Amino acid sequence: MCVIESSGTPNNLYFMTQERDQGVTPKFNLSYQLDKEMLLYTTLAQGFRPGGGNQPIPTSGALGTQCLANLQAIGLNSAPLGFNPDKVWSYEVGEKFRDGEGRLTINSAGYFENWQHIQQNIPLLCGFPFTSNAGDAHIYGAELEVTALLLPGLVASASGSWNHAEYIANAVPTTTIDDRVQNSPEIQLSASLAYRYPINDSLAIVSRVENNYVGSRIDTTAQANYLSPYDLTNLRAGLEGDRWTAALFVNNVTNRLALLTNASAINVNIPTLNRTAMEQPLTFGLDLSFHFGRGAPAPAAAPPPPPPPSPPAPPPPPPPPPPPPPPPPAQEEVLQGVTFVTNSDKLRPESASILDGVVTRIERCHCSHVDVRGYTDSTGTREYNQKLSERRANAVKDYLEAHGVAPGILSAQGFGEENPLASNATKEGRAENRRVTVRFTAPAAQ
Repeated sequence: MCVIESSGTPNNLYFMTQERDQGVTPKFNLSYQLDKEMLLYTTLAQGFRPGGGNQPIPTSGALGTQCLANLQAIGLNSAPLGFNPDKVWSYEVGEKFRDGEGRLTINSAGYFENWQHIQQNIPLLCGFPFTSNAGDAHIYGAELEVTALLLPGLVASASGSWNHAEYIANAVPTTTIDDRVQNSPEIQLSASLAYRYPINDSLAIVSRVENNYVGSRIDTTAQANYLSPYDLTNLRAGLEGDRWTAALFVNNVTNRLALLTNASAINVNIPTLNRTAMEQPLTFGLDLSFHFGRGAPAPAAAPPPPPPPSPPAPPPPPPPPPPPPPPPPAQEEVLQGVTFVTNSDKLRPESASILDGVVTRIERCHCSHVDVRGYTDSTGTREYNQKLSERRANAVKDYLEAHGVAPGILSAQGFGEENPLASNATKEGRAENRRVTVRFTAPAAQ
């Protein structure tokens, strides 16, 4: 820090602090699959943040005298050059529900957190803020998320959370107004409606409208202050190909003035002025994206030429042994546990472990060919189901090749709603008919 003396001569003051922290962040999870549609779980976890350093705050001179008075008002004679770690214990119970047809998903949870030695911004009226471990807090709340397939291609989603974060001990009065923890809105809501209409097997119309609401928060510059709640609406519509997307977008449709967070100055804040970061105003444009995937698989190598005939032997050769039995007929096997996002060819995360096992099996069996087949239920038009089954079969093929299966072994086909395993009149039957299978072909006999 450079200080200009009354004589006009600069006086350089040097400050230094050191921090070395370590922590352990254990996590425990217990879950129970109540039935095919409902999962119950509970989680216990600890979080940890290391400490850090602060800028020096003057305590002498005209401005320093005011800073010293502000520090003494909160029980300090100087600002700490650093702050310590903080940690939080989190306790959560919840459920995850997905109906057998994949048309409705409901996730909900309740939680409690014990946050100790919270790292918070401490404002001073002289304009110099610093960070300190300012109090302990209890946080409790609940959250709910619902996604529903209303019609083929039309998906509605809504989510909401209630979060009460309040100091319970050792709070610094200047950090809050009503004992709430900084930057912790009590209410957050979100809703969206997305539609995808396939024009053909490689082109679709896509659109989405969404609204997000954030409740009031407490933040600080030279003093604690309220940030008003806000909600923002965004629109998006365009075309989607196999490897590209072109969409028009409009963000902040109603041109709301949304105050996101206070932005402290690099060194000194002005007590009469709040510097606040805002959301962009009404903004529209065109978004173009292209997916650079792998090219076509290399053609299979030509078979080697046949060996030359054996030279004739004087005695007649013994009769050849009987030919080995032919390989068993290829079997079509359902990949249980491989699922997709509703009305999409995007694999769900839980499918990865199943497909990794298929990669290992192909490597061990030395199969000459593996055929991936996709099927759907009878919901929707026959043409749409045929194209969806083809895209899903190709998605599995792409995953297997990306994880080690050599090009040229795999092929992918879609059969739509053909060859059902069960009746499409019940949701259980439709769930069974939505599947991906593999058909292994053994190597030719030597």
